[in-house]
Amino acid sequence: MATSSSPLQSVSRGDEDIAAPNVPCKGTDWGRAAALAGSTPITVKIREYRAECRVPRPRAEVFAFFANPSNLAVLTPPWVRVDIPQGGPASGHAGMEFGYRVWLHGLPMPWRGRFEIWEAPQRFVDIQLRGPYRRWRHEHAFEETEGGTRVLDHVQYAVWGGGLVDRWIVRPELVRMFEYRSRRLAELFPSAKEGAAAVRSNSRDA
Repeated sequence: MATSSSPLQSVSRGDEDIAAPNVPCKGTDWGRAAALAGSTPITVKIREYRAECRVPRPRAEVFAFFANPSNLAVLTPPWVRVDIPQGGPASGHAGMEFGYRVWLHGLPMPWRGRFEIWEAPQRFVDIQLRGPYRRWRHEHAFEETEGGTRVLDHVQYAVWGGGLVDRWIVRPELVRMFEYRSRRLAELFPSAKEGAAAVRSNSRDA
């Protein structure tokens, strides 16, 4: 992948049209909502986004950091506040559901999710059950590399409002959030060599 002086780099490609259940707007679980709504399909545009960064720490340490739900707030930019319930588990597992409140530009939005896949320390996948997206699936993968760990993110999502909403609101916000996360990781996991960039990263559309 190409690199530049910016923390992240994006390259546009096409999205994918898929048939999805005609779920109610307030459905909290796609499977249950589809059963209630019947089997009539509608076309939902699934958009994809990929990001990659390299962290100078062992894979087990990096996975444990990402697996702790409380660290989500650490990696969240200041313009997006996340209220995470206290006293929760320090790690997740397949089938575990979680919930928190996201404040985006002062607007509160509940988020309910579930860990669909949990394969420590290689990867885990979370999906949105209830929240601002029409659909959300985020795969976090961790690969051992020389001198550290490669963190790979693959986000598949659908938005309400179509392409213009994604182009002018959702996608730019997504890019900004991953750029911020890259900078925070560089601060949290400094390189052993003083003055060296701790985290190298880039991102692109799938």
